[in-house]
Amino acid sequence: MRLTTLPAVNGAGSPATLQDAVRSKAIAVLNSLLAAKADCDQQLAKLRRADAMKQVTGKSSLDEAIASTKRLIAELDEAAASARTKPSCEVEVRIGSLLTAAR
Repeated sequence: MRLTTLPAVNGAGSPATLQDAVRSKAIAVLNSLLAAKADCDQQLAKLRRADAMKQVTGKSSLDEAIASTKRLIAELDEAAASARTKPSCEVEVRIGSLLTAAR
């Protein structure tokens, strides 16, 4: 899945609405990953096989994707909270290692 937002058209679509849309999509991705993990775990158990990635690294690739998506949602929540409490010229948004200063 791709996280995208629609640009505001003629002023329709406030930043808060766009933030909510992005967060909703991120939660949908998380739910899809959780369902995929449950299905994968069920299939591996049915076949009596172990997850090769989990055996090597201690975490499956889906575990990593789930953790990454949860971090993204937390960062989105933090950015939204920061945007509500600071004037827009002071808001900094951190996504992963990227830093964007809103001015």
